[in-house]
Amino acid sequence: MRPYAPHSDHESKEHAKNYSLYGMSKHSGSLNGGHYIGDVKNIDNGKWYNCNNSSVSSTSASSSSSSAYVLFYIQNWWISWLNRYRFIRRHK
Repeated sequence: MRPYAPHSDHESKEHAKNYSLYGMSKHSGSLNGGHYIGDVKNIDNGKWYNCNNSSVSSTSASSSSSSAYVLFYIQNWWISWLNRYRFIRRHK
């Protein structure tokens, strides 16, 4: 999150974590009603998918989307750990 607070002197900057975007909740409509959809990144293959009710389709993610309502991040060390765990399980 360092790019968003470059001048902060908060102690957490010394232990900054690296994050990757892996999901977005998007809203279309108005404040009185609308529809939510989600874009999610498959950690295994790195591809993005659009989840809309009962359908899932490939998509390309854009974190600059004006309809993004909530962004979901994962710490990069977690992805590395998961990949190592899967590698070890496959080679037992």
